[in-house]
Amino acid sequence: MIRLHILVLVLVAFCGSAIAQKLPNVAVLTFQGGKTVEAEQLLFLTGKFTSELIASKAFVVLDRGRMDLILKEQGFQQTAVCNNSECQLQMGQLLGVDYIISGNLVQFGGEFAFRLDYIDVATGRIEKTVEISEKGSLEDVYKPLCEKAAKRLAQATHGEQAIDGAVPVDKSRSPLSLKRKIALGFFSGAGLGLGGGVYFNQQALAYEDDYNAEHDLLHPNKEQLTKIYNDVNETKEARNISYGSSVGTALIGLLLWFWPEGGK
Repeated sequence: MIRLHILVLVLVAFCGSAIAQKLPNVAVLTFQGGKTVEAEQLLFLTGKFTSELIASKAFVVLDRGRMDLILKEQGFQQTAVCNNSECQLQMGQLLGVDYIISGNLVQFGGEFAFRLDYIDVATGRIEKTVEISEKGSLEDVYKPLCEKAAKRLAQATHGEQAIDGAVPVDKSRSPLSLKRKIALGFFSGAGLGLGGGVYFNQQALAYEDDYNAEHDLLHPNKEQLTKIYNDVNETKEARNISYGSSVGTALIGLLLWFWPEGGK
């Protein structure tokens, strides 16, 4: 029965991993800028862009307060002046994210140019780059710059479905077919069967303890022993049925989940 128990756990974990989707885990570093942009403005722009990035639903974005807390705990003191790749990668590693996003805002006459780098923390490579420019004063262009930058980065990372602010959609996020919805029902049933098996197993162990305690008495009650013995066997049978049904139900769910659409 232990083997059945382990098999069910493996099947359930496998099913969960097949269904689950993983969005990129990112941290947005404080933007850098030219002399015409003040530090407070850059900090505000960083927060605005972060909000737009969260709204895109294309990334798991580390909260700024959480970032500062982690870096402080690690003794990292360069959160506001981290403007080289080595420093940025070190920050990303300390934060435990997959990617870091750095930004640079400069002014050319009456135009602001904004550049984003999407950097893989593990390799140090710039995976994506987004460049946007807007004419006007900073108070007029900061909103469209942040909105467009977040949308463009989502599009560059997730494909054409992310353009114009649409939530990025890939195959793993497509609506589930009826076949896979039914499979999810079987997975739920497998989990219930597993839970029932665990419950009946605990009950059987408790009855066995009662049986041993009664059996060890100087004058055991034979009628009571028979009753407890029957309870042990009944709960073990119920346990076996629960575990068996759990495995069978999980296997049916797996078959339905991976069966080609349309039965091809």
